[in-house]
Amino acid sequence: MAIATVSPVTGEVLESFDELTPEELEDKLARAAAAAESYRLTSVEQRAGWLGRAADNLEKDADSVSRLITTEMGKTYRAAQEEVAKCVRGLRFYAAEGPGLLRNLPGDAGSVGAKQTYVSYQPIGVVLAVMPWNLPLWQAMRFAAPALDAVGSRTVWLDEVGQPSGLKLAYNAWVLTTVEGLAESLTLADALGVDPKLVAEVIRGSALDSGYVQAKAPKMISDDLDAPSFPLVAAAKDAVLITDAARGAGLRLGIAETVRERLQLAVESGFGRADVAATYRVSRRPTTG
Repeated sequence: MAIATVSPVTGEVLESFDELTPEELEDKLARAAAAAESYRLTSVEQRAGWLGRAADNLEKDADSVSRLITTEMGKTYRAAQEEVAKCVRGLRFYAAEGPGLLRNLPGDAGSVGAKQTYVSYQPIGVVLAVMPWNLPLWQAMRFAAPALDAVGSRTVWLDEVGQPSGLKLAYNAWVLTTVEGLAESLTLADALGVDPKLVAEVIRGSALDSGYVQAKAPKMISDDLDAPSFPLVAAAKDAVLITDAARGAGLRLGIAETVRERLQLAVESGFGRADVAATYRVSRRPTTG
């Protein structure tokens, strides 16, 4: 069943979205859990800075966001502007006050025979929120702002209908290309008698390095890939969406097309429930003929 964004003024269908399948839902939960593991390593000051920049971006784009609210749910333009302004104030509140709210609280060290005791607020994981529709931006923002302060994330504001799905496809194309490229580099090194660990070591600290590469390389090398942070079967579906969208735009993306074939082969080989990095198992198979 498709979910439609319908203009309350004209009745025009502005955008349609398919409901998530159970597999896609599990994929999103796995991605959120994996992201939380890296975000929790950032400082509260860094996260507060992200909130401040989010407030600046939202304030800059207040007119277009207000128009979007009016278009999608029929709220008056003035009321939409007031809601956006309230969200800006909320973001700036947590940007300014977040570090203080999350500071370590000293305790009574003497009562437990210690030199120092304190209470520390640490992120515990992903939180799910179900929000009503009547305040489309504020309902989400009043929840997201303190969560971002406490856990951390990066927000990209997109104005036009259709941009979020396009950006997701472009980003996922980069992720899948990175995974397949890393898998083949490690496989080639091993085949040439080079310790695959040296590939990750050479990449480390270079302009092409990333936390993602350094996290995936050891798991590929040790074949620790059965507990997915991003299931391979979901990645294969993304690869189909990416190449289909490219074809629809008149493009033929050579690397993306190859990655699509490799991921499909991995699924057919029984690796669909493993991590996307399990494409490495396919790369290591010897060729015949």
